[in-house]
Amino acid sequence: MKKLLFIMLLCCPIFIFGQKNSQNKDVIGKFMQLSAQELYDTAAHYYRTFSYDTALMCYNLLTKTVPQNGDVEKLTKIMISYFRLATIYGTFSDYRLSQDYYIKALLVCEKINQIDYESAIYMNMGSIYHYLNQNEIAKQYYKKSYSICEDSASLILLLNNLGATELVSGNVDSALHHINLAMEISKRHQDAYLYSLLNNLASCYQHENKYDSAFYYYREALHHSRANKVVKSEAINLGALGQLFFEVKKIDSALHYINLSNKLASKNNFLNILADNYRTLSKIEKSKGNYRSALDFHENYMALKDSINNAEVYESVNHLQRQYEVSKTNQQIEELVLDAQIKENKLYYTRIIMGIIFAALLTLGGVLYLVLVQNKRLKKSYQVLVSKNIEIMALDEELHQIKKPEDHILETPKLKTLKSKTQYFISATEMNVEEVEKDASCSLSDEEQNELLKRILDEMDNTSIICNPDFSINKLADNLNSNQKYISFVINRALNKNFRSFLNTYRIKEAQRLFMELDFEKFTVNSVAQNVGFKSYSGFYYAFKEITGVSPNFYFNSVQEKAAFYIA
Repeated sequence: MKKLLFIMLLCCPIFIFGQKNSQNKDVIGKFMQLSAQELYDTAAHYYRTFSYDTALMCYNLLTKTVPQNGDVEKLTKIMISYFRLATIYGTFSDYRLSQDYYIKALLVCEKINQIDYESAIYMNMGSIYHYLNQNEIAKQYYKKSYSICEDSASLILLLNNLGATELVSGNVDSALHHINLAMEISKRHQDAYLYSLLNNLASCYQHENKYDSAFYYYREALHHSRANKVVKSEAINLGALGQLFFEVKKIDSALHYINLSNKLASKNNFLNILADNYRTLSKIEKSKGNYRSALDFHENYMALKDSINNAEVYESVNHLQRQYEVSKTNQQIEELVLDAQIKENKLYYTRIIMGIIFAALLTLGGVLYLVLVQNKRLKKSYQVLVSKNIEIMALDEELHQIKKPEDHILETPKLKTLKSKTQYFISATEMNVEEVEKDASCSLSDEEQNELLKRILDEMDNTSIICNPDFSINKLADNLNSNQKYISFVINRALNKNFRSFLNTYRIKEAQRLFMELDFEKFTVNSVAQNVGFKSYSGFYYAFKEITGVSPNFYFNSVQEKAAFYIA
């Protein structure tokens, strides 16, 4: 780098500016060349036109930008990016990712005091619980949203959603009351969300066996869904009509509408709608005496519901609060890592810019002085990260001493069945979906999985085993008298990691412990890498920096300096 800097100082600025890289034809490369405002406008365009794949790419890039302290405008763009990422994943039925992004949006909302978005976030988080048929939790979020909502148009969705949860609970009168209030407000807003209101109104009449009224309002809802090009609502209306015709024993009409709904749902990966349609098709085949077909449709229904519902994330409101607090802590650590990376990049660009502007004025000694100053600042930033990592290790050790076996118990509560005739909306334009990855199947019971997880964690605490370079998931399986499939399943399900990441976490922690030995003359970075089980230094380097945020050499030197200071 120093030689490169000297050459650039001696050369004409025209030479520097002439060395531009050729334009990257890759789509991501093009987007990265846009300014923050241009990227935001581009993302909004693709979002409005339902091009969700491209919108996801743009909004993810926006969330990687780092605003200066107090830059409310940029923070607002990042918050909206998180909000829309959550909304898109919600339409994809990926509720875990959707909730994660809503929490990130909520964290930014607290910084910039965006009440409207905060209300919308609570409403949409309630929507997630509504889709999972956890209506009491959903109501709590709706009421929290209602208490701070200042937008009359948003009240339409809130009242409609409250009506939907009341209907699922069997409170038809209360449901009709909320839906009628929402329809009055909708009229003042040019029939906003009318397709959703009509659908829920039809569901109320269907619940009371008033089939003529239900049929009329489903047809009206279908008309408005198509007029507003809300594909998900159209698919739901078609499925609801199929269910209605089945109830009145018009099987041919029921199959017609269910098949139309399935075409839209399959094309757009609307998993909830597909699941409900499979359940209706199972009932239809059973009524016709086709028990084999009925069983096939029911198995498809159960498979989709299992892939959509994630009990690990939605077990209770308390779990959400814990995740919210953890997200705050993680955000602080991420900011430290980002700050170090920014300063590292800033150092590089500062050298070039200062060399161009002051090439005629600065001497070689002046340039080196600037580099030393910047390196000192960068070193301080990394030292903060080292201190934070040491603190985290100490806290982790304390937690390890007091943790209880039941802390790792996997809970899989039985999930209730969602009703196809109710609908909950995140936003008027947030209607698309992508395939959700299914959990691997496992024949172990929950009790057996919990016992296996405990044995895995106990085994991983044995550093002499995990630091063997030949240690692998197969050897772990042999030690536990289990097999690779079960161990991989339990680690993925309980800790959301693959085995390689899981093992690296333990090995890097052991490396950090070795670095903190006062007898540091005994170790080198290479020897530590070998002692903790890494076969190559490069693998150790990348794993160490990914987990701690700093290189192993810097971490080792910093720990030596701290140890020497305390000894002195």
